[in-house]
Amino acid sequence: MKPEVTIKQASDNRSELESFERALSYGIQIQRDFDACDEIIKDNPQDEKSRYKKGIILYEMGYYDEAIKCFNALLKINPKYQSAYYAKGNVLRALGRLDEAEKAFAEQRQCWQYKPKRRTCNDHCFSICKSTALSTLL
Repeated sequence: MKPEVTIKQASDNRSELESFERALSYGIQIQRDFDACDEIIKDNPQDEKSRYKKGIILYEMGYYDEAIKCFNALLKINPKYQSAYYAKGNVLRALGRLDEAEKAFAEQRQCWQYKPKRRTCNDHCFSICKSTALSTLL
């Protein structure tokens, strides 16, 4: 004789199954993203965004040393890629390499300081309003 399954047990099993399915789907998507990054990098070794995304995926999967290599390769291509320094610092911190992590964060902050100021929409609107106001006075 089979034991009867209660409604609570069935709902618990369903939530566990749904949780497993979500995790499996997420894992499949991560693998697709990783493979897409590899393909793009193979076709265009200078592609910064794909190298960054690949490093993030490696970090999230726990492949810290590979993530650091990926960020280092990206920083050779573009030494001013702020997010790569920040992500590299987080990976180094996760590894307990705090001195190196602080150096990466300092390099990220240095890039931020020297970033050229972009004109915002407010700056642009102000310049238009200012020139319009001056022209009406003349």
